[in-house]
Amino acid sequence: MLRQSKRPMLASTVDSTVDIAGMHGAYDFGAKLSPLQFSLECAMITSDYKELQIAIERFAEYMLDETGRPRQFEIIFDAKPTKKYIVRYSGSLDLDRIYGLGKFSLPFVAYDPFSYQTTVSTEEIDWDSNILMDNEKITFDGYTAPIYTISSPQTIEVNNYGAFEVYPVVLAIGSFNSLRISNGGRTLNFNESVSNGTVSLDCQRMQAKLGTTNKNNKVLGQFIKLKPGINNVDIGGTGLNCSVSFVFNAKYT
Repeated sequence: MLRQSKRPMLASTVDSTVDIAGMHGAYDFGAKLSPLQFSLECAMITSDYKELQIAIERFAEYMLDETGRPRQFEIIFDAKPTKKYIVRYSGSLDLDRIYGLGKFSLPFVAYDPFSYQTTVSTEEIDWDSNILMDNEKITFDGYTAPIYTISSPQTIEVNNYGAFEVYPVVLAIGSFNSLRISNGGRTLNFNESVSNGTVSLDCQRMQAKLGTTNKNNKVLGQFIKLKPGINNVDIGGTGLNCSVSFVFNAKYT
């Protein structure tokens, strides 16, 4: 990748406004971010035009999945080694060839315009601030998260150390007759007795599972989200004898 590659600070906005006849300006109903576009200036350096052609074909094949469609993959920049974007090839890919040298502009789009933490450690780490997490840990989809032992209704502190709110996966492992989780004015109820099982409440996808069995018909209320910083999460229910963890990747620009 060459030095002149373009990586925008933020995605462009999609503004929601309404013009009113006879009124200066417009009513502003807020905005959201559009997909984030990358344009990376790249070069392939090979010994001759034959090796260049082979390299071009391999690279082009890498951009596509087994069906021939542009595939999604993670991209991590050296300047942000602990954060990843989910991108795919979008646009056109022209190549300037000079014997064994090929130069091209590689267009990517991240339809989710945010980056996410690649890994999480229970040791003290230094990003924008020092964060100490010294609880027990479990590993779920590559994320190391604190475990909270729940035997009676209580309030726990869950630290979302990212810059933006996230929708976690809540894992409840053990036994209970019913489970209730509340945070930020939202309450989610799981109304089925569980004996030594694992309940997964995916708040992003709005999915509830007991093991691998769909249990969306057993949940009531709203799936919760975690604001940046410390969240005081209320956990209640009946017959509680379980551990609860909140699985997420911190979210950044």
